[in-house]
Amino acid sequence: MSYVPMPPSVPMPVANQPKNGPGTAGFVLGLIGLIFAFIPIIGIVAWPLTILGLIFGIVGTLRANRGQASNKGLAITAVVLSAIGLVICVLWTAAFGKAVNDAANGMPAAALTSSVAAPDHVQTTSPNLNDAAASAAATAPVEPPAPTTSEAPKFPPQVEQARASAQNYLSFTAFSRNGLIRQLSSSAGDGFPKDVATQAVDSLSVDWNAQAVKSAENYLSFTSFSCSGLKQQLSSSAGDGFTKAQAAYGAGQTAACK
Repeated sequence: MSYVPMPPSVPMPVANQPKNGPGTAGFVLGLIGLIFAFIPIIGIVAWPLTILGLIFGIVGTLRANRGQASNKGLAITAVVLSAIGLVICVLWTAAFGKAVNDAANGMPAAALTSSVAAPDHVQTTSPNLNDAAASAAATAPVEPPAPTTSEAPKFPPQVEQARASAQNYLSFTAFSRNGLIRQLSSSAGDGFPKDVATQAVDSLSVDWNAQAVKSAENYLSFTSFSCSGLKQQLSSSAGDGFTKAQAAYGAGQTAACK
């Protein structure tokens, strides 16, 4: 009986692991959310981005652990970026909430107006005056005393509250006129009526050029901009909302335009 050699077994090709789609999506969302979290006013957009990035990053990590996808490191990075962005969003919200509460609790009560009563007129006559002189003196008109200035507030109570809130915001970060009105009147901000927010902001003495410089320096402290890009960020409605002249002045005082 002859021995027939068996052909060597051919190893089955190993299928490539599919790409980690959730991990990639989580990384992109987490990175964008982290950048937006540093920007005032539009930082509220970072909330859904970081939450979605965190969810996708966790899903991508679990898939990579089960061998169903590759790029485990990218998914873990997505979780880290999204978590950092979410923490920054929480800190911003807590800081703004504290500023608004301090403004509401620190408002003084409205001063009560005091009425000034005219003193009773006492007419004394000299025994040496005749009857005609005494009668003329008695019927002479008495001028009322000059009224004292009232200490009542210049603005309605709601405007006073909006003014205090606006001053707290300006002490915390930089705002343009339009950006501050939007923050005071938006449902995501203080929720004041638009006319109340406008009157409150316009009643303050604010150097908007200085605010533009401060905002430009804030941007450059965490990322880089070209001169034209910085001006556009400062003046666009999606950015700070400064006027073109204010944006040009603010950017011109920074290293980006020198």
